[in-house]
Amino acid sequence: MLLRSFIHILDSITPPHLAESWDNVGFQIGDPNQEVIKALLCLEVTSSTLKEAQEKGAELILSHHPLLFHPLKQVVRQGSSLLAYQMIEQKISLYVAHTNLDVITGGVASYLAELLELKETRPLIPLEEEFADFTLLIPPSQAEILPLFEGKLEGFEVSHLRKWETLDSSVIFQGRIPLESWSSFSHFCQSMGLEITRLIGKEKSLQGLGRIGTLEKSITGRQLVQKLKKILPIHQLRYVGDPRKKIKNLALLPGSGGGYWERALQMGAQAFITGDIKHHTALDAEAKGLFLVDPGHYGSEAIVLESWAKLIQKTTKDVHLVISQISTDPFRFA
Repeated sequence: MLLRSFIHILDSITPPHLAESWDNVGFQIGDPNQEVIKALLCLEVTSSTLKEAQEKGAELILSHHPLLFHPLKQVVRQGSSLLAYQMIEQKISLYVAHTNLDVITGGVASYLAELLELKETRPLIPLEEEFADFTLLIPPSQAEILPLFEGKLEGFEVSHLRKWETLDSSVIFQGRIPLESWSSFSHFCQSMGLEITRLIGKEKSLQGLGRIGTLEKSITGRQLVQKLKKILPIHQLRYVGDPRKKIKNLALLPGSGGGYWERALQMGAQAFITGDIKHHTALDAEAKGLFLVDPGHYGSEAIVLESWAKLIQKTTKDVHLVISQISTDPFRFA
């Protein structure tokens, strides 16, 4: 498969517009006309994962964390641009899905919630999606294009679609489309000489950062810790609070989500799983009675590679996916 075609598929799974404004996601290195047979999935590009990709014969690396995050002033065989230089030299391309993979169903938080068997899950911080409600008029003279709008509009995420006829036999369609798709959709309609108007609005999304939900049965903090040690690729973790505490409502935000502990508490969570928890955050949360679990940044996110691979394989099996076996956790414990 050509890389440009595979990128189109990847973008449909983890839409770049869902990423945070400060993030850098999508196609970062390579030739879009390159033929891709095998791709390596990893949490981040390091010298070890690049070597692994080369040894496994992968033409593409799919990384959760961006390699190119801060602007580079030069790409040379040393310093901060060394890995980018080596990827170009070895003709290994790079695609990144970071915060856009964090927020989607089947993404980092969603998958961990699934493994923990949480029920009635919802985002901890829901995305606010902008949409355009449109009204489209099709006159009797263009009745031949009606089937196009009555069926599935390929390439456009149209929802809430309904229609009715006017007294002069014109047909009016009303529907909703994501705002980022409005320009191409309106151009598509106008290219056929159709009259279309819009009204812009916002709504809370079912996608977003983190997840909160309920366990089928209450468990203790100690049991939660033991369960996480079985689910995640870790041997030890940190926790804050009384391990005897009963937990029914659980929130999580894999990666670095310590700043959202109060949000979790306000939404009724009795425990919160996240990485990179700071000293004073731990003290404040403990004082408020929230049980905190910190499996580390790497430990809380590494599971997403398996889920990401499943999402891709639901759409195409034309590219062979290999999950990295190398831990990129920089921390060692004595």
